[in-house]
Amino acid sequence: MKHMNSTRFSFIFYVSCISYTRGFFTNIPFPVMRPGQITPKPDMKMIDNKLDTRKTVVKFGGSSLKSPERIQNIGNILKDMISNGVEPVVICSAIGDTTTNILDIGTDCTHKGFSGIDEIRKTHLYICDTLEIDVSTKKDVLSLLDEMESLLHGVSLIGELSDRNKDRIVSFGERMSVRIISSFLRRI
Repeated sequence: MKHMNSTRFSFIFYVSCISYTRGFFTNIPFPVMRPGQITPKPDMKMIDNKLDTRKTVVKFGGSSLKSPERIQNIGNILKDMISNGVEPVVICSAIGDTTTNILDIGTDCTHKGFSGIDEIRKTHLYICDTLEIDVSTKKDVLSLLDEMESLLHGVSLIGELSDRNKDRIVSFGERMSVRIISSFLRRI
């Protein structure tokens, strides 16, 4: 299988991103501008006196990432884009319903106690194993799962989920998915 040139695409991680795109990806030209609105800098590429806007932001929502097969499909989409001269900038939401599940667990911790993150752990490790994600990335994901679990234990002990802790807990979904997707794309 041909390897993608890692300098041809970028990853953007949004800590506060909560996506409800449900299976759709958004393709937004980058940079967004009107003719005459920007003066090109010396390092900007011009084609036929127009700014080269082949760099494209591509956002994959949770349902686009919910299984190894769907993640493999993302790899195919990105390979096609690159072969057509487009440089994708990739944005990934949390895998599947991870954000919703994390929020539900966090809310439950405030009045029912901590019940665990077994399903979230199982989903992420299954995807790592199926896609043969490298050991270092899998360790990072395990570390994030442990950290999230520890934070949720703390929420259950004090019986309060502050906005700051909620934001921090929700960030784990995106932090794990971007590592998994990045590792997978580097390998294909």
